[in-house]
Amino acid sequence: MKNLRAGRLVSLRQRMLGWIAAGVALALVAALAWHYTRPSVAVVAPLPLTLGLPTQAASGAFFVAEQRQLFSRHGLVLQTQRYPLGKQALAAVIEGRADMAVVADTPYVLAVAKGNQIAVVSTVFGSRKTAALLVRVDHGVRSAADLRGRRIGTVFGTNAQYFLDKLLEHHGVGASEVHIVDYAPAGLLTALRDGEVDAITTWQPELARLQQALGTKVAALFEQDLFVYRFLLVGKVGFVDSHPQEVQRLLAALADSHQYMIDQPLEARQTVAAAIGLPPQLVASFFEPVDYGPSLDQSLLLALDDQTRWAQQRQIINNRAMPNYLDYLRPQALQAVLPSAISIIR
Repeated sequence: MKNLRAGRLVSLRQRMLGWIAAGVALALVAALAWHYTRPSVAVVAPLPLTLGLPTQAASGAFFVAEQRQLFSRHGLVLQTQRYPLGKQALAAVIEGRADMAVVADTPYVLAVAKGNQIAVVSTVFGSRKTAALLVRVDHGVRSAADLRGRRIGTVFGTNAQYFLDKLLEHHGVGASEVHIVDYAPAGLLTALRDGEVDAITTWQPELARLQQALGTKVAALFEQDLFVYRFLLVGKVGFVDSHPQEVQRLLAALADSHQYMIDQPLEARQTVAAAIGLPPQLVASFFEPVDYGPSLDQSLLLALDDQTRWAQQRQIINNRAMPNYLDYLRPQALQAVLPSAISIIR
């Protein structure tokens, strides 16, 4: 009986080994068949692109994409040039030192008014909590009404100047009732800290730094119902029209970056904080992942028209003709990547 049982076990083991061997052989045959009959997949050649990028909170989606290597994953060899201001990044495009740039809407309007053929590919940031008028409370300034007779620092030719004019107009303070001084960004911060001015227009991350440094000496007036701090992804019309793949890959990387910011806001906030040199807890006061979504919507066109009229009235630009900004939009890349982000009425 024992010999019979032992024989059956040996026979069972032999059959199991045979089944296993047969299975391995079939898997190998299937793998070889797939290898030689699979459809060919084209290798995507990496494409170079140079981007002018302001070191501001508005560039957050780019910082996250860079940290997570999303540009290379989408087939871009991206070289970034860092600037304090978006208008400096735009100047790099105009002068041929960069292919594309991230810039606020006001410098873009002024560039178009000067005859530059610059296309808008997408809005890449829009916030109501990033720009503010920072006032010296210890100088007796607590509201916009207290600005009469005061010195206010701003940066001419930027959305900071536009924001200041809109704020003064909204509160009935005439331009002749204040003294507005043009500063470079670094000088602007020093002027407020040293008491040369009673208020400045500023933005993140400088706003958070000054609030931390000056504490109760200052207060921020955001005017959230009045102004959207908006940044655009732009390039020369000729470049954008002749390099559709580069533009599309860049926007695809940004779309992935934005989704990551929504899914992992704490990690994204830490990345942005490191990029702009702020502690994460300070960034938490203004960081909103929803602000970083790529889009092209009607509010952009309205803002560009309004800023053009403002610049004409202030005689910042001499060209009295109103550009048709639809002619400068290039929605094709965003349409291919994220069609739901487009809501332009043509």
